[in-house]
Amino acid sequence: MFTGATHFPQFFATLAAGFLTDRFGRRFTILPAALLISLGILVFIQSNTFPELMLSALLLGLGEGLAGPPLIAFFADIAPRGLEGITMGFYRTFGGVGSVVGALVLGGLADLSGFAWSLGVDAILLTATAFGMVFIVRETTGRRVGQTNRKEQI
Repeated sequence: MFTGATHFPQFFATLAAGFLTDRFGRRFTILPAALLISLGILVFIQSNTFPELMLSALLLGLGEGLAGPPLIAFFADIAPRGLEGITMGFYRTFGGVGSVVGALVLGGLADLSGFAWSLGVDAILLTATAFGMVFIVRETTGRRVGQTNRKEQI
């Protein structure tokens, strides 16, 4: 029931994120998405009742939905012409590698210190990564559009 409860808000947040990402920029939704996911993890850790568990599912679903479109759009924007497929392949590959390594490291931490510590570290790493991306990475909104419009004008 918990897993299913994350998908409903995720569906609507993904639709909203596509619009927000194109309108306000890739970075505009990344930090709020990470904060919602991290808050969802923290609520999950502290959950003692079914409503608290469902609140964590709602927060996780909203955050996950907001996180998808801007990241994919960002990597599509920075892909060199003719290498879009390879760039997206690397994006998905490193995402998969991160999932495996994260599961091993955080699973080991869970064995040593408990699930709450492992999930807390996950929330901290996610938030730190989002802040890093927001403050280090350049905004790419309109980059492809500008290139396409210039080409069409020629």
